[in-house]
Amino acid sequence: MDLLDATCASKAIESANSLPAVGGGSSFVALGTDARGRTIVRGDVGNCRWHVREDYASVLDEIPPARWSELAQCRSASLVKENDGRQVWHVRCRDREIYAKVYTTDDLVARIKRWVRGPACLSEWRVAEYAQRYDLPAVEPVACGYRRSFRGGASCVLLTAALPNAVPLNQYWSELNTIADPVLRYRRADVIIRAVAGLIAAAHQSGFRHVDLHAGNLLVANDASHENQPKVYFVDLHGVRIGRSVSDRAVIRNLAQLNQWFRRHAGLTQRIRFLHRYLEARAGLGDRSPYARRLGLDFRQLVAALDRRAWRHAQELYAQRDRRVMRTNRYFTRIRVPGGWRGHAFLCAKHAVAGSRASTTVFERRQWETWLRDPLAWLRPQEAWQMLKASHSATVCLRSLPLEPEPLPVVCKRSLARSLRRRISLMFRESRNLRTWRRGYALIHRDMPTARPLAVLERRRFGLLLDSIVITEALPDAHDLDAVIATRLPRLDPRHLRRAKDMLIDALCDLARRLDARGFVHKDFKAPNVMIQWDDECRLRPRLSLVDLDGLVVRRRAVRPPTAALYGALARLNVSLEHCAVVTRTDRVRFLRRVLSGWGRDGAEWKQLWRRIEVLSARKRRQYARHQAWKLRHYGRK
Repeated sequence: MDLLDATCASKAIESANSLPAVGGGSSFVALGTDARGRTIVRGDVGNCRWHVREDYASVLDEIPPARWSELAQCRSASLVKENDGRQVWHVRCRDREIYAKVYTTDDLVARIKRWVRGPACLSEWRVAEYAQRYDLPAVEPVACGYRRSFRGGASCVLLTAALPNAVPLNQYWSELNTIADPVLRYRRADVIIRAVAGLIAAAHQSGFRHVDLHAGNLLVANDASHENQPKVYFVDLHGVRIGRSVSDRAVIRNLAQLNQWFRRHAGLTQRIRFLHRYLEARAGLGDRSPYARRLGLDFRQLVAALDRRAWRHAQELYAQRDRRVMRTNRYFTRIRVPGGWRGHAFLCAKHAVAGSRASTTVFERRQWETWLRDPLAWLRPQEAWQMLKASHSATVCLRSLPLEPEPLPVVCKRSLARSLRRRISLMFRESRNLRTWRRGYALIHRDMPTARPLAVLERRRFGLLLDSIVITEALPDAHDLDAVIATRLPRLDPRHLRRAKDMLIDALCDLARRLDARGFVHKDFKAPNVMIQWDDECRLRPRLSLVDLDGLVVRRRAVRPPTAALYGALARLNVSLEHCAVVTRTDRVRFLRRVLSGWGRDGAEWKQLWRRIEVLSARKRRQYARHQAWKLRHYGRK
């Protein structure tokens, strides 16, 4: 064995000695071969050390090693992805295409991690070698460069070979769902489900665990040897644990990460089929590596554990996104304008939202500081497009942001104190408008429809709140739910009216169930606070959005619907629609049955819910009457 190793090493050295100088004249020496017998060489260029695959040495001749950290100035490079600390570039060389991942973080924490773990690019290189050793499909690094000194920072570059015609799994799945033929769509979905399940099972049985396993970190490419048989690859290998058995707890955490995207874009039967395929593939790989182990859970236990872990993972992800809206990053920024105003502004969205022009627009901090130089000017009646509300508690108007190619309509709101006592009490707490900002993005992060908050400002003196405003995106062609039901539905013919009612009931049931399942308690879930976007003839499915979020509370622990909070929300909605004659008793029964229907339920207990909601509705009517009488005594109007 020693003689064989010595022979291989001598051949690698001879191959390295025959290499020309690369990277501006720097000499490279052989390190050995990878799992597929390809020579790896190493050399120093300036203050950086490079590892290069021999067959890709010409790439460093075409683009010098020092230029890989400055790809913005390279014409053949295009930015693919950027997040905190990393950039991914697509680079076209003379005879091949590669991807370059540039690590830009250079703070103290990154330097300590580099000192303890080594350069991030070199870690990915070793993970890729491990994947090759166990025949796991993954991107193939062809070169990596990093600074040799700890004092030089943590920036480094990783070059990987491009996979032809490969797309992320989430994009592949979205395109698959557009296939019109249901039989073909089912077969294609079953093939990719089997491929993904087999890959993850093989990885777990090989001691390979991706700690950020989501649909964007899996690439799908058609296998040249098997038509219509896609092959799935791991990417973004900096967060991979190798060389140890994957415990049951880690398996559940991994599957819950992958489930986060597919719980919204795949059916329940497809996700269950994936788990069956995973268990089948795992059972057949018991002797794949020394790290293979038997899963200590049967199918039912796995589903129950995955359900609990998926909720926890979703809550952790939501909490991370909720904290992001109060900080300065690529999506949000803190702003300061004259007069003691401080606040937050929206810059760009990670994912576009249908019907939201703001989610596809990129703003700049300087723009917001210019627009909001005089915040109260946005509420002046002579400058507003339309005054929506001017009362003792708030001023609301419709304005526009001066964007190209056309202005963006927005709604501006300024909260007012009803009395001196109320104003003093509000000085010591968070403003209502800042709560609207936080809760609005809490809804957006949980895939709930609402008007996107764009900016919020508070004016404080010695820490005491004096004033606040919030600017939200105006929903195009949106109207109050009760106004649409009271004015538009009565104009329809009976047959068309029944179909429109069914679509509206389905949309309302879906909104109420999702609101409760996502952990929200809406204490003011009434028809005027639900905006509806619907075509004039009411033939397409309506889109409902929540506005006026003062009564919204985010619940932090898991519950299972139906809950008391859901019953209260339905009672408030029932009372707010009592003046609509077109809403019949039969419509209310249909609504309750559909709210209670779902996985393992048929809505048969609607009678008990009917009686409970009627009791709650009577209580709401009495509260509403007392409130109207109070407003009449204090303000002379309702």
